[in-house]
Amino acid sequence: MIDIREAVARARASRFDRPLVIYGAGNTGKAVAKHLESRGRKIVAFVDQQADSRQSCLGKPLFSLRECVRTVQVADMDLLVAIHNRDVEMPSLIRDLSACGFSDVLTVIDYVNAFPDDGARRFWLSPRSTYLDHEAEIVEFFELLEDDESKHWADRIVRFRITGDYSCLPSPDGENQYVPLGLSRWANPLRFIDCGAFTGDTIELLLARGYAVEKLLAFEPDSENFEQLAKKFTDRDRIFIPCGVSSSNRPVQFATGAGEGSHQVEAGGVSVQMVRIDDVAPGFEPNLIKMDVEGGELDALEGARSTISRFTPGLALSLYHRPEDLWRIPLRIHGWNLGYKFYVRGHGNSSFESVLYARVL
Repeated sequence: MIDIREAVARARASRFDRPLVIYGAGNTGKAVAKHLESRGRKIVAFVDQQADSRQSCLGKPLFSLRECVRTVQVADMDLLVAIHNRDVEMPSLIRDLSACGFSDVLTVIDYVNAFPDDGARRFWLSPRSTYLDHEAEIVEFFELLEDDESKHWADRIVRFRITGDYSCLPSPDGENQYVPLGLSRWANPLRFIDCGAFTGDTIELLLARGYAVEKLLAFEPDSENFEQLAKKFTDRDRIFIPCGVSSSNRPVQFATGAGEGSHQVEAGGVSVQMVRIDDVAPGFEPNLIKMDVEGGELDALEGARSTISRFTPGLALSLYHRPEDLWRIPLRIHGWNLGYKFYVRGHGNSSFESVLYARVL
C-alpha cells in the first residue's frame, strides 16, 4: 500500500510563475485560464489540434501545436495540459508535448495543488491535502479489498492522484465495465436495477455478455436520455422511471442535455424528481444494482439500504465522481455488516470509470 505522507512529501511543487500556454480550449481549459488570470498569471495563448491562426479563445491566440511552437518563444513558457477526461491517453500525450521545447509541461493535478481555491467540481480532482486528511479511512479501505489486483488498482489510483504521475496507472479495461474479467459472473438471469441508465448501454452490454434479464428497473433523470432508453428492451419485464435516485423523495435542479454527464446542480437547471429505491420497488428482489449517478452514489445507497440489506444483490458502483467516493462508498457498505467482499477495477484513462464491485459470496 502507498505511504500517503511519503507520496505527498515527494510530489513536485509547481509554482506557475512563468507565462502559460493552455493546451485544450474546451470547458476545462477556459475555466482554468480564467481562474489563473484572476490570480495574476499570464496566459499567452491556447493550443488546440483543430485550431488555425485565424481563431482565438478568450481573446488569446488559438494555435495548433505546430503553429504555437513556430510562433511563440516556448522555452520561456510553461504548457498547462488542461484536459481532464477518460478518453485521452495522457502519458503518451505528455511525452509528445514534453519534446516540444516548453520550459515545463504541467497538468490539472499540478494546477489543483497550486490553486486549491478553485472550487469547481471536476470529478475526483482534488488537492493532495484531501488524502492526508483522510489517511485513516484510506488505510481502512485498503484493508477491505479482497484480491491483489484490487489492491494494486487502489494503490495506483491514490498514488497517481497525489503525485500526478499518469504513467503509474495500469491500463484500463474499457471493454468490460460492469462485467469485469477475473471476477465471478453475476447471477443469471438478472433482476437488475440500473441507476443512471443513460440510453441503456449497460443493459445492452449485459445482454451481449450472455446474461438474461428477467426483470429490469431503470432510472434515468435526463429527459433526452430517457426518451431513447424507453424505446428499447420492449421484449422483457421492464420498468423505466424518469427520476434520479437519492436518500429522500424530493425535487432537485438538474443540468440535462449533457448526455451521460447530466448531473444535479445547485441552481439553474430543470426540476427533476429524486426517489428512494426502497420506496419505489420494495418487492423487486434485485440480484444486481448498478449506480453511475454523477456523484450521488453515496446518497443513493442510503435510499436503497433496506433493499440491499434484504436481498444482498451484487453491486457495481462508480468511485470516481468525487475524490472521497473511492473509500467512503466501500466503507459505508462495510459498515452495514452484510458480508460483502470488495473489488476495484479501472475502466477509463486517468482513473475515470473506476468501479467498486461488491458481492456476498
